[in-house]
Amino acid sequence: MLFKFSTLNFVASAVLAVLPIVASEFPHGYQGPKSVGQFRNWHPYNYPAPNFRKKVYIRASKSETDDISADFYAGLKEANHGGTLVLPANKTFVIGKKLDLTFLDDVEVQLDGKILFTNNITYWQNNYFYHPFQKSITFWKWGGKDIKIFGRGTLDGNGQAWYDGFAGLEVLDPNNTYYRPILFYAENATNLYIEGIRFQGSPIWTNFIVTSKNVTYDNVIIENLSTNQNLPKNTDGWDSYNVDGLTVTNAWINIGDDCFSPKPNTSNIFVQNMYCNGTHGVSMGSIGQYPGVKDYIENAYIQNVTMLNGQVSILSFTKLFPAAT
Repeated sequence: MLFKFSTLNFVASAVLAVLPIVASEFPHGYQGPKSVGQFRNWHPYNYPAPNFRKKVYIRASKSETDDISADFYAGLKEANHGGTLVLPANKTFVIGKKLDLTFLDDVEVQLDGKILFTNNITYWQNNYFYHPFQKSITFWKWGGKDIKIFGRGTLDGNGQAWYDGFAGLEVLDPNNTYYRPILFYAENATNLYIEGIRFQGSPIWTNFIVTSKNVTYDNVIIENLSTNQNLPKNTDGWDSYNVDGLTVTNAWINIGDDCFSPKPNTSNIFVQNMYCNGTHGVSMGSIGQYPGVKDYIENAYIQNVTMLNGQVSILSFTKLFPAAT
């Protein structure tokens, strides 16, 4: 296994790396946001200027079992090539079937309501998209070029059922067959922009970007929380594989694993103004997992990362598999 790091810069301004502490406590002298509400006050999301794109609307779900997957797919088809799919506030759009959305070309999604995946574990564990890196499965896959998702809405993975089902299990157990779907997955995407929205309840990794170029997240929130003793596991904020150009700015992340964790062959990384609460911080990797494959992470610039209630006492570390040389 070969790997390399090149031009990896951590700029330490306004960075706090702390040992695990009580959730209501914060480092002495800390003046930044202490909750998601305070974060949003510090970083309000402002909509882009009005445009003259065609607006497309679809019906909302009548209940949490009213699957509108076909309507969502048709809406994106209609909005493709210059339009905007609008999902209004105070409406829920339930996705109960896997969706291949890799046909996108110059399309926007204005998400002000909620996209909610069903908690039908039996269905999702038998109907998914698969990526071989760490045996990843996904609800859906996005791809294409010039894609923008923006608004003040929520993407909800209905994670509690998955946290309960995975209790007592470990992802690296070679006998584990309880696979959990990634909340947002993009493959072969160019110029993907995600702004303002909230990700919550991801069963496992929240964002996984693969074989893509120029991907930007700004002013987003990630909160993967449990309502009982079965804690979220492996719910990273961001993971990437074979990506050139990954930018994350002005983000609040409250999860139980890596805040930001680029995987092999990710280059030209820019991270700025990230608040990581209760996480492992920023991790480079894992790399060196698969024998005979060259892994690299290069040209990373990471600035103003605030780590609160951290599960490790360092801001960034590299995860290497024993086979790495």
